[in-house]
Amino acid sequence: MSIRTLSITWNNRVIEITYNNDWSKAHREAYGHSMAHLEIKSQDDQPLPISETGYRSHFTPTYVIEKHRGVEEFVRDWLN
Repeated sequence: MSIRTLSITWNNRVIEITYNNDWSKAHREAYGHSMAHLEIKSQDDQPLPISETGYRSHFTPTYVIEKHRGVEEFVRDWLN
């Protein structure tokens, strides 16, 4: 399990992303791939295109993140 936090600037707003690339060992063992967990939060608590509250918790297979060239690009693509 690797948890990391990063900040990006999107549309002149600071977005904080917490990313766990292997959220559940049981999921990995059962399905043969890792499940990622992301927490996405606007620093100013204002709504985002993916959340009315400015906060979003999201699960997705890790390979989806990798197809987007990493977590930062995945979130940017999703916000856009």
